[in-house]
Amino acid sequence: MTSDNRMRDRMLLGMLDSVRIIIHPHARTHGLSDEQIRSAYETGSGGAVIRYRDRDTEPPRWATIGFDAEGRGIELVFVRLDDYTPLIIHANYLTKGFRDEVRRSR
Repeated sequence: MTSDNRMRDRMLLGMLDSVRIIIHPHARTHGLSDEQIRSAYETGSGGAVIRYRDRDTEPPRWATIGFDAEGRGIELVFVRLDDYTPLIIHANYLTKGFRDEVRRSR
């Protein structure tokens, strides 16, 4: 199995039941589970913004703050694929710096 196939398989494993989201392997770097990432997307995607630092990226990178089932703040960065399916590229427990960036972008 090639490296590309392994990455594709890991991304596909991140597709979750009711809302189709794809989780890039890099988004798992900070140890969050797929369930935490999904919950954060479902609770935070309505308030997504483009941060100042991402204003010129293509495709646009959306940032949002959501919550896991325990109520912990989770920061997410995602892009929308051609069919508007979100590809989560970053997920971490909420940091003060990320929170401040999102606030300034509203």
